[in-house]
Amino acid sequence: MIGWLLLVGLAMAPPDSAVTDSLQRWGTHWSIAEWEARLHGAVSAHLGGYLRPDAVWLDGQGPQARRFRVDGLDWADPVTGWTNPHRLPHRQTEAWTYRSTGLLLETDIRIKDYRVTRPFTWIDYDQAAYDRLSTDVTLAANASTRTGYALRYWGKNDNGEHAGRVQSGRYLMARAWHETESGWRLTATGHFNGLQTSEPGGYTLFDYIPEASVPNDFAGRASVRQRVVQLTAEKDAWRLGLHQSDYRRFYKSTTDTTFWRYRGAGAYLDHTTARGRLRLDSRLAADAWFTDPERDRSLPVAGWTRLHAAQVMTYRFFRAGYDVETRSRGGTAAWIHAGVDLGWAQVTAATGSRHRGLLQAPITLTRLDAAVQAFGLRFGAHADNRNEVGGSAAYTHTGATWEWGAGSTVQARTDDSRLGPRYWNRANIHWKGYLFNRATYVKTGFTGTWVPLSYRAPTYDPAMDHWTAWNPASALIPAFMRLDWDLSARVRNAFVIIRWEHLNQNAGQFGYQEVAGYPMPGRQLRFGLRVILRD
Repeated sequence: MIGWLLLVGLAMAPPDSAVTDSLQRWGTHWSIAEWEARLHGAVSAHLGGYLRPDAVWLDGQGPQARRFRVDGLDWADPVTGWTNPHRLPHRQTEAWTYRSTGLLLETDIRIKDYRVTRPFTWIDYDQAAYDRLSTDVTLAANASTRTGYALRYWGKNDNGEHAGRVQSGRYLMARAWHETESGWRLTATGHFNGLQTSEPGGYTLFDYIPEASVPNDFAGRASVRQRVVQLTAEKDAWRLGLHQSDYRRFYKSTTDTTFWRYRGAGAYLDHTTARGRLRLDSRLAADAWFTDPERDRSLPVAGWTRLHAAQVMTYRFFRAGYDVETRSRGGTAAWIHAGVDLGWAQVTAATGSRHRGLLQAPITLTRLDAAVQAFGLRFGAHADNRNEVGGSAAYTHTGATWEWGAGSTVQARTDDSRLGPRYWNRANIHWKGYLFNRATYVKTGFTGTWVPLSYRAPTYDPAMDHWTAWNPASALIPAFMRLDWDLSARVRNAFVIIRWEHLNQNAGQFGYQEVAGYPMPGRQLRFGLRVILRD
């Protein structure tokens, strides 16, 4: 049988935006989710831990409507259709490019390759209370002017101030690249990810006091292992990629157990054509995944395949595109997500049994985006056939001495008043310049978030590793505020980064939560150090 999904969208959108690593170095962000949560137009859903499977809605586009790619490779779990941002390398990247097709928001993350005359070591170290640690080390060297390689290790730990919130993870990368005389760039990359997280299933809270907060499930835990081997060839407007991956996820609690494991392989071809202000981005991809239905009882199929084609045309501020997928599957109990937030057709769970899901029926989804950006001002709006509407407006200024901005975002459902609109406001102001007779360059300032209205937040199902965008049965999230102070200073090859988070704790509110039952960390001081050592 063939399952199909046709996605068509129109957009009036600003040009692609890219964030380079030179900007990354000025922040003490431990994950992509944390960094994106500070963007104007974002509504975040954090579960209150460093490695938790958080989600961020950007311009109304949630986890299953977003695609994260690393050098062109889609990192979404084909079972759930979303990418845990804590599995993605978020530092020492060359560029982040956001591109909306009108229906899906694509983020392409390019890993930086270094051209150096002698080997060097880049060390990123961050620490905060409750044994929150991040150690990110990269070794890079060039074998010749056309060939280079790099090794990377990223260790992550968080014991958390609330019971049942212990998390740890490891990321390893080995990478080599070579440029031929004909202009082709060949890259081979190996990734390994391992995450172990407790899954408390929410908390019974008492004034956000850690000692009085009781997890709903002391025994809940999850473990993820991922290995990816990726080969790419790039020249001018072409990019060809081959990949092979292994992935498994195990979850166990007092009431449920899920386990799935698959091996996948595939290829993708990207091409960009530009003629003046007209640009056409095309993509063709084919993937196949294989499982062991005798062991993977949560995924009782032998395997499935996917063919994917997409094109996006951009002219000035106008975009139009299509995205088509075909999927083959076996059996009638296939647990396959189509890549957008379609929801689950049927889910059953009982003590001693395992989760099962049924394939969602084919569906045509429509969405309309409109956005205008000029002179630091941006206004955008979105609507779709699921009765979701929203919009955002922001103004930002980046000068030689001051950086500041302010913005508001609203998302609402027109068919269910119980949900309440998600109305978020953000503002920041930072000063930067030389101090101590130009011995150091400093950037310091404040960032604030204000959510004045209560609303019902999305919910996370740890057994299925899946987010539900709108849940009228969840508890109301009280209004909250958050104020952070940042300071970063550069001295020669070193960066010192300090952030004092949640300064307003106990000033009108004991704490806050972004997802019902999951308290966010309290006031804490975070310290970061970036050092480059040249051999």
